[in-house]
Amino acid sequence: MTSFFVLAIDHRNSFRRWLATLDFSPEEIARIAPQAKGTVLDALVVARSGLRPDERPMLLIDEEYGSVAIERARLLGVETVVPVERSGQAELQFEHGDDYWERFCATGATYPKVLIRYNPAGDADVNRRGRIRIAQLAKRAEADGIEVMLELLVPPTASQLEECGGDESRYDDTLRPDLVLRAMSEIAGADVRPRWWKVEGLKDVAVANRVARLGTETSTGGCLVLGRGADPGRVEEWVRIAAQAGGFVGFAVGRTIWTQPLHDLLTNRIEREEAVGRIAAGYLSIAEAFRSALPTE
Repeated sequence: MTSFFVLAIDHRNSFRRWLATLDFSPEEIARIAPQAKGTVLDALVVARSGLRPDERPMLLIDEEYGSVAIERARLLGVETVVPVERSGQAELQFEHGDDYWERFCATGATYPKVLIRYNPAGDADVNRRGRIRIAQLAKRAEADGIEVMLELLVPPTASQLEECGGDESRYDDTLRPDLVLRAMSEIAGADVRPRWWKVEGLKDVAVANRVARLGTETSTGGCLVLGRGADPGRVEEWVRIAAQAGGFVGFAVGRTIWTQPLHDLLTNRIEREEAVGRIAAGYLSIAEAFRSALPTE
């Protein structure tokens, strides 16, 4: 079985906000962001020599700050995934409006990624429009022989968070698993069959098995677990749990891996070579967590 290990740096709004906390001006951010994203690509290129033949490295990166890195990745033989959703929106909107598909194709990336925030108990009209837009994307991608990575986030409604005493961790553990299954079923019911579902980490192998089973039934490639910017120990726990569930085929993790090395690089605490090495090591550590937890045949 092939495993897919995705290093994610497709962040845009949150990346701008993070750079602003380091006291960079908008003009400096426009210059620094592409360089930072190129550093992450270089780390992935370094790290891939530490992967096994059945482990595929991939870079999830945006066109706004990553266009140079996307082209360089293509020349280096690194598969790329580019988001087509507008960054930071509660309701799914396509970047570039009606031209989103043409703009994606122009990047030369391998796969598109679309992120949807979808709580089945949330706004029914927002959910319905989201399903329609994803189905539209799926149809256009299929016509061009391209498969889609579908990232599903299930944020709590106000009433769900209140039910959990305002504790998001409690929501994650008690309510979110069933909501994820409902969301996947509803989206798949709109004639959507992605290559991969990219879903939030789960704390229980039995629950992960349920998500993995549905993910396998409603995709062509299975599920990837994402990192949510959590600390490395927690992400490695999610990755190990996912690896034990047969339908999870890898991970898509970003901020957990690159935030501190890029912070230290951009604040002149380390040189670029060290940042590349630390990001590569962080990525390989998560790869090892997944690999070591796979069931033995």
